[in-house]
Amino acid sequence: DCLRLMNLPFAIVLLAVAILLVGVLVWTSRARNRRRVAEAGQEEAEKRYRSIFENSLEGLFQTTQSGKFLDANPAMARMLGYPSAATMMAELTDIGYELYAKQSDRDTFMQHLVRDGEIKESEVELRRKDGSLIWAAINARTVRDAAGKVAYFEGSASDVTERRLLREELIAKNRELREQNRRVEEANRLKSEFLANMSHELRTPLDGIIGFSEIMLDER
Repeated sequence: DCLRLMNLPFAIVLLAVAILLVGVLVWTSRARNRRRVAEAGQEEAEKRYRSIFENSLEGLFQTTQSGKFLDANPAMARMLGYPSAATMMAELTDIGYELYAKQSDRDTFMQHLVRDGEIKESEVELRRKDGSLIWAAINARTVRDAAGKVAYFEGSASDVTERRLLREELIAKNRELREQNRRVEEANRLKSEFLANMSHELRTPLDGIIGFSEIMLDER
């Protein structure tokens, strides 16, 4: 009985250690399962994001501050006349000089992005692979690192050449219409002045004739 009593605390300790080990194993197993689920979820999210990126009808891009592409989707390459995004990124190594029709537009674009953090519907003229020019509407934002420094820029671009040309055509037609209206108003003004002058010139001899006629009637 004494031996049993002496061994009782040791048995309790062993039981406690066993329970602790089981708890650790269960926690480790659950942690691994959670990590696997999280990794699977992250992988699935990355696949969905990549699918959206690759299949978007709008050009999507990431560029460095120095003017190099970090990433771009097929729609961006098609818009600029390249067979693939990989080819475009390999050939365009200085966006400001090679892509923008005016390098000053790229400089202004960068200044706004760095200062404001984003830019919306900025219309710029871009040069395609074959040298032809298009108008693109760009929406972009600045991505910064933990230290607050610019890491890269990302955004979207769409070809608005037809819209831009139509708008310019409408502006030209409105300008022409305003000029025509001005000419019509000027012609009307000149006509009114002419009629007023003619009325005065005609009225003067008619007044004399009318007055002479009245005198003759009075004499009768």
